[in-house]
Amino acid sequence: MGGTFIRLVDQGHDVHVAYQTSGNTAVWDDDVLRYMEFAIDFKGSIGDDNSKLKGIYEDMRAFIEHKEPNQVDSPEIQNVKAFIRKSEAIAGARYAGLEDDHIHFQALPFYESGKTKKTRSLMKTFN
Repeated sequence: MGGTFIRLVDQGHDVHVAYQTSGNTAVWDDDVLRYMEFAIDFKGSIGDDNSKLKGIYEDMRAFIEHKEPNQVDSPEIQNVKAFIRKSEAIAGARYAGLEDDHIHFQALPFYESGKTKKTRSLMKTFN
């Protein structure tokens, strides 16, 4: 889609992109820890107390370490994954030439249930 966006923008079209999901399921657990480490370091570098953030980070590490296959992430991990994916989407859209006010995030709730929950719903539908 990036190439299509670039071409449409280059041709002068009024291009918008709308993301219907947070995309949090497309982000690796290791990236969550990396971004949290960045946030902790940044917050400390500007003289802010980062002890609460450190506590959340340690809870995330423990959760990830004991996470079962297909287990739904904690809300905090889901949020960080959604923030990562959103920043990636914004960067890609900007690269294609879209203005920030042409990038829309809808985070529709029916996309936000976990994989296991969706699988169960589908199985009930087809049984």
